Amino acid sequence: MQSPTDPTGVDAAIAAAVRSAIAAATPAPGPEDAGRLASSIPEASRRTGLSRSTLYRLMDSGELGFVKIGARRLIPEAALVALLQGHQAAA
Repeated sequence: MQSPTDPTGVDAAIAAAVRSAIAAATPAPGPEDAGRLASSIPEASRRTGLSRSTLYRLMDSGELGFVKIGARRLIPEAALVALLQGHQAAA
């Protein structure tokens, strides 16, 4: 796909290759994830490919919603989906 800023279409090809590589590297949700309301930090890290540090930073900044029960933080499924959809639009 050519554009005035990329007449060769190389940028679009690179972007498509990166999206494809990310999709291939993202593990498919297992049967244990079906119907889940919330994920622990390690589970959310495994499912999204984001590090624990990144998840904590996003929660502390307010960009990623969470529920705190006692000392434990759980990330609602809707919060994970909203985070990923928000960043997908920017990519």
